[in-house]
Amino acid sequence: MYKLKKHIVAFLIFSLFLLFLPYQSEAATAYQGVALDNPTSVYSQASTNSKVLKGYSAGSILKYHSYSTNWYKATVYVSGRATTGYIPKGAVDTIDSTPETLSGVAKPSPTRIYSKPATGAPVLKQYAANTVLKYESFTSNWYKATIYKSGKAVTGYIYAADVETADRNPASFKGVALQSPTRVYTQTSTGSTALKSYNKDTVLSYESFVPGWYRAKVYVSGKARYGYINAADVVNGDPTPNSYKGVALKSPTKIYSQTNTLSSELKTYDQGRILSYQSFVPGWYQAKVYVSGKARYGYISSADVENASTSSSSLQVRALVDKIQVHTYASTNAPSIKSYSKDTILKVYNFTSSWYKVTVYVNGNPVTGYVYKKETSTNLTPDSYLNLDLRKKANISAADIVNFFDANRPNSHLKDYAQDFIDAQTKYGVNATYLVAHAIWETGWGTSALSNYKHNLYGYGAYDVCPFTCAYYFPTAGDSINSVAYMVKTNYLNSNGAYYYQEHGSTLIGMNVRYATDQNWKNGIANLMERIRTYDDNYYASASVLPLNSDRPSTFGRDIPKGMAYPNNTILKFPDGITGKITEGVSFRSLPYTSAATYIKSLSQSTTVEVLGYNTDVRLNDKYPYDYRWYRISVDGQEGWVYGGSLSIQDLLQVVNITTTLNIRLEPKTGDVIGSVPANGFLKPVLKDGKPEIVDSWYRVYLPNSTTKTGFVSGEYIKVVNN
Repeated sequence: MYKLKKHIVAFLIFSLFLLFLPYQSEAATAYQGVALDNPTSVYSQASTNSKVLKGYSAGSILKYHSYSTNWYKATVYVSGRATTGYIPKGAVDTIDSTPETLSGVAKPSPTRIYSKPATGAPVLKQYAANTVLKYESFTSNWYKATIYKSGKAVTGYIYAADVETADRNPASFKGVALQSPTRVYTQTSTGSTALKSYNKDTVLSYESFVPGWYRAKVYVSGKARYGYINAADVVNGDPTPNSYKGVALKSPTKIYSQTNTLSSELKTYDQGRILSYQSFVPGWYQAKVYVSGKARYGYISSADVENASTSSSSLQVRALVDKIQVHTYASTNAPSIKSYSKDTILKVYNFTSSWYKVTVYVNGNPVTGYVYKKETSTNLTPDSYLNLDLRKKANISAADIVNFFDANRPNSHLKDYAQDFIDAQTKYGVNATYLVAHAIWETGWGTSALSNYKHNLYGYGAYDVCPFTCAYYFPTAGDSINSVAYMVKTNYLNSNGAYYYQEHGSTLIGMNVRYATDQNWKNGIANLMERIRTYDDNYYASASVLPLNSDRPSTFGRDIPKGMAYPNNTILKFPDGITGKITEGVSFRSLPYTSAATYIKSLSQSTTVEVLGYNTDVRLNDKYPYDYRWYRISVDGQEGWVYGGSLSIQDLLQVVNITTTLNIRLEPKTGDVIGSVPANGFLKPVLKDGKPEIVDSWYRVYLPNSTTKTGFVSGEYIKVVNN
């Protein structure tokens, strides 16, 4: 029994010994590597706590075999006897078993070649920074190089951080020289010798090398040499060029040998010819041409061609000229394939800014041709003022405008502004016939209160809820014409305008979409334009679009300045000194219109304000905020508007139940008449103990436009106004 226990214990100990032995692969792999530590120790066991058999200096080349996850096994000689030892994996850098041949650039100056892969080893040779070197991969931190000393090849080592290795798989480029001259250097340094020089804009071929430098093959005295181009000295051609078709714009359009209009021409084309080319560098395309039967690459200035549209969608256009031609290429000088009569509808495709592409049939065969856009219209109905581009100059003069009014409304003051309409056309690029017609439409031939009191010919600034009050005041009618011409041009007629409608463009139809809710607006304006001057299709077909030639005109306010005439049936003024109180917090506004732009400030409850009156054009209905009248008030000397539902007016009387005038008498009932007030007019009562003074049902009041003289009016015709 005792012997059995002894055997079991021995077995367990042996098993534990095997368990803690390092794992070993079945077939050990042989390696060579570089000692990293100084010294790099070889241990008697796979443990750094074991005895050191031998030590090697950093940079020594060692041979060893795979052993375990963290250790290599090596044979060393101790006292002449081969002994197995162990090296920690972190103490050596294994040499590349399949070295790769490389090129690179020296970084520090000098860049040293060491006798061993250690920076403390003797230096065999050294090179200046930016020298191009050849070497091969060795370890993760070192390259191996062959150098020559005294005519003999010697192996040395380069610290990996001391060189910038060139692209292992260099990308090929074609690019353009930017400098004059652009040099190809012997080394990657602008201070090195130039192998060759090229003129600015020369097209060069080269490949990627190191950051900031390309490598190029050049020929010197008939022999191929590699040199180096500074990346800042060239611009690369498009690595994935896009292919284009386009139209030659110049006569002739040239294909150059280099990206320079002074270089030799490979070939020329007539204006309008259809060309194929591809993207190259900014400002230039690359094209394949044939010279004497041989394919050559040449270069087209991007300013000399216009790229064709890539859209495949078709559209219909209407011929504007009597005999529209379909040309063989995009030039009015090109031969005609076919022609069509005026107003013929053609199916076309967008090609360039000036040309459509079209397919026509000649002898039953489809043929591609080109139609000049200026000879067509996308409006398929015959042209009229409805679809006129309102940026085109009108074919009328100031005298024509005066003659039109003399023949139709000789008393209209609008004819006095004939030259202003013409001047606005010149300054702001808006058709003068339209400006006249629009003014007639908005003012009723110049009879509106807006035109007479605010010199506003277009209702500019008016809102539906306050058409007179909110419209702008202009010092002169000319100011009104200028302001509206500028606004219409920049907002409705220019393609980047806030209210431009792309489908119908710069026309009355396009304007009507966002300018007026009344869809008959465009027809009314067009009919007036036709009356002023019959539409001339041929004139407008060739008329050019007018530019914006003047800055934004001066801006003005909306109120009629004090002392100027005003319509007293629209602007009702209360007697001086009428006050009111704010009954709840409310916004004080510049206009009787609720928007962020009209807000001045907030008025708190119980604020006392001076109430100036109200305007009859401001909407009054059962819907907020127009379920109460809006009042003009003054707060701390600033005039504005307040919603009447938040205002209680104090001590204001209004004449009612009468259609003519109400007499003001010196005494109640039978006193002498000392004044009068019109029907619906307002009076300020004389207060007694804080209330209106009443004698025998007669109110004592201040005479109009007086703060001292008083009289009496019958209470039968008086209403106390609160709001």
